[in-house]
Amino acid sequence: MIIKKGERPTQVRQAMRGGGGSVFFRDLVPAEAMPCKTRLLSELTLKKGDSVGQHGHEGEAEIFYILSGTATVLDGGVEKLLNAGDVAITDGNAPHALANNHDTDLVVLAMIVLDK
Repeated sequence: MIIKKGERPTQVRQAMRGGGGSVFFRDLVPAEAMPCKTRLLSELTLKKGDSVGQHGHEGEAEIFYILSGTATVLDGGVEKLLNAGDVAITDGNAPHALANNHDTDLVVLAMIVLDK
């Protein structure tokens, strides 16, 4: 299967998981073509001040790969800064959050996979 850039669906989610502003989603794989243990594979763009609020995933793990910009990520109850090339992995129901507190856009590859 080949999916061209212009064929990928996009959407905007407001106040995602109780966060502030908007998160722009560009799905890399449509839901109907997603491999069986993958629930989400999307490119997220957050403008300055945008965030995904604190949340967890029961029976799932979430991976953030920072493509560009600087992310503030809640990891184990501690805020950490991640830059392009850095990865955050949150397993199970561990609380996590993502925010852009910087002047440049934050672009993140986000993946949610089932634990088993």
